Amino acid sequence: MRHPLRYVLLVLALLYALSLDHGLPNRYVPDDHAVRCALGMAQDFSEQGLSGLVPESGRYTIYPYLLPYLDLALVGGVYVGGRATGAWGGTGEFREAVFDDPTYAWLPARMLSALLALLVPWGLYRSARELRRSRGEAALAALLGGSSLVLVLYAHTSRPWAAMLGLMCLTQALSLRAMRKGSPRSLGLASLAAGLSASAFTLGLAAFAFPFVAWVTLLLRGRRALLWRALPALGAGLLVAALVGYPYMWMHGLESGSGVQYSGGQGTAPMEGATPDVEVGGLAFIPQFGVDGLPAKASAWFGSEPALLLLGLPGLFLLARRRERRLDALLLAVAPALCFMLLFLFYELGLVRYLMPATALLGLPAAAMSSALARRGGAARVVALLLLALPLVQAARLDQLLGRQDTRTLAVEQLVAQLPEQARVAVDGMGSLYAPPIPAHPEALLELGAAMLEAPEVLWLNRREQRVLQLHDAGVAPPANARRQIPVSRFWRFDSYYPSDYLLGASTELGDFFDAWRVDHYIQVDRLPDEARRAPITELMAARGELIAEVSPTGDSAPAVAELPTDMQFALTQLWAYERPGPWVRLWRLKPAAESQR
Repeated sequence: MRHPLRYVLLVLALLYALSLDHGLPNRYVPDDHAVRCALGMAQDFSEQGLSGLVPESGRYTIYPYLLPYLDLALVGGVYVGGRATGAWGGTGEFREAVFDDPTYAWLPARMLSALLALLVPWGLYRSARELRRSRGEAALAALLGGSSLVLVLYAHTSRPWAAMLGLMCLTQALSLRAMRKGSPRSLGLASLAAGLSASAFTLGLAAFAFPFVAWVTLLLRGRRALLWRALPALGAGLLVAALVGYPYMWMHGLESGSGVQYSGGQGTAPMEGATPDVEVGGLAFIPQFGVDGLPAKASAWFGSEPALLLLGLPGLFLLARRRERRLDALLLAVAPALCFMLLFLFYELGLVRYLMPATALLGLPAAAMSSALARRGGAARVVALLLLALPLVQAARLDQLLGRQDTRTLAVEQLVAQLPEQARVAVDGMGSLYAPPIPAHPEALLELGAAMLEAPEVLWLNRREQRVLQLHDAGVAPPANARRQIPVSRFWRFDSYYPSDYLLGASTELGDFFDAWRVDHYIQVDRLPDEARRAPITELMAARGELIAEVSPTGDSAPAVAELPTDMQFALTQLWAYERPGPWVRLWRLKPAAESQR
């Protein structure tokens, strides 16, 4: 096989592209940062001109602006194509079309994410070749790193992780090339790739370590001419990051954006009251480390990437012992993987997706270990083949699940039929982000609007709800499946229903809130049903709730966790326990308080 990378890229492209439209036209994944910013830029540009292309950080997104700019170009292409075919006659009609069907904007953004994710296997292949590995072993590195379950998951969203990681792997390959060639041009290309990685997501700033280490190593090897000649090339990447990723700092000042804040009562964020020590735009890094979350984090990482960890961790020693370009491998392959791994395993706010750089960089040592096992033959070769197949099977299973109907879609079809037309239903779901998209009745929205006048800094209406009120004012009757909804989770902090987490004044019991709003039904939406912050719900439903219907992602059973289509706690088993993505949705009829006390 003369060019195995072609076949690897074909397999991975299929894994990234299958079920790419999952959930659409409903946006069940919190992946709207880049697209929302792109649409906001388009609106601002039509009103303000060029200055509208550089909004303040935090207005639409707290992430850097590379993906919003690329998504803006894609959305512009969709608009032009629609004008050419007569699908819409102008920007107003296109805006309404995107509102009615977000697929027009979100699917191209996801396609871009999947395309940039392919830079991960391509970069790993080139890195392996730079380290003088055979084409076969380089293809193994590309396949193992590129089939990482978390990478496949984020390649299916428009969030910036896959793009940032792909550009970081490209930076690694170009930096290894620069160490071999020792030219300012090679260092400049590596720095430009690092600048693009930093422009996709703030963690990508770490990619600048690759060309910097390459430059210092070359100086120590006697390439003194590079001391000044390479500085403009290295600075080019920083300039790209500043102009493409963080242009709002030039337009609006270094204070543009708002950092992450942690506050609240019981059951809220674990680092409440923490103050960010490092802040870039709207993203903050709080250097607090510990071992309390290590077991859960390590378990989640292993559940997502068992093959890469079983092969990659011992493979680090093999990679470090090889004679060919040993120092280069140590500095630009082994050390970065270890640094990312240790940093985010012990970082208190770290999630499994924060370990994605370590995961991808383990592709090189995993390929070395896999090749060593294959050369031994017998049972060792069988083990290598099984471990090579495992991430492909996991990724294919993920695609299969994402392609199935979400529990929230089923809930709209099945639970609404159980709700009387005059029912007043409280809807759970993290500010309605995870709630089933049941059409809202204008009567309840008018009540919510009255409450907003008293607390405009807390309560809000989304665009779909605003549209309902506009149609109501125009005399349009609501659809037959519209229900009088109270988005209860908007009144509480972090979806925690402890009295101390109530946002509108004094501490309030959830049951008293329901009585005040005359709620007679409740839609409970759980991703982690046994979380401590959910205890008030469990207690109230045990006392006053009568279960009418439910939709579970595990079929007829109650799920221990229900986190698809986002990160999972232990994917190795959960992928096979799930039947479909989405949270656990239950419909309860509420007894009056007096009746429950009898």
